[in-house]
Amino acid sequence: MSTTRDLLQQHLLVSTDAPGVGRVYISDREVRLAERIWVRSLEATNVSAADYAELHEECHLWVHEDHDNDLWLVVDVDPAVGIGDDYVTFQHRLGNTSGQLQRRPDLAADIAEFALLKDRFGASRAQRTTPRDRFFAGLMAPHVAGSLQAIFSFEDRRFDIMDLCLTAADIRRWHELPR
Repeated sequence: MSTTRDLLQQHLLVSTDAPGVGRVYISDREVRLAERIWVRSLEATNVSAADYAELHEECHLWVHEDHDNDLWLVVDVDPAVGIGDDYVTFQHRLGNTSGQLQRRPDLAADIAEFALLKDRFGASRAQRTTPRDRFFAGLMAPHVAGSLQAIFSFEDRRFDIMDLCLTAADIRRWHELPR
């Protein structure tokens, strides 16, 4: 495995502000789009990279378990594409964010999937009421509402949550859920 420091030496990365535990680095604009990565560095935190990635994977699977509303057709949570000793990497997505669409009704009018996202997520959240359901819906809600990012992919015609911006408290609560 490798560390954040190793990754910084191997890739052209720049630091950026993002909520959640640790620091975030993204590929420099000079890097080809297909090779761009989003790095959640967890060095100097008490959060395990394996836990961070596993929680992302579980949330991804939770979205795909919703067969009544087909939530996965309008939103998905990206699983990690890489895990190091103290970091997790995701594909770096570009596009209109749910926050931009929330603030700009003129943009939202061109993307019918934004209204569909809010409707299907609301319906899914109302129907799925176990502690696990409430936990995952709670992680996704700020992204759907636009205070955190869900990125609209014109190619897939859906929103992708690249990084849930997890906190140490989120990881703790996830471990406390009944299995």
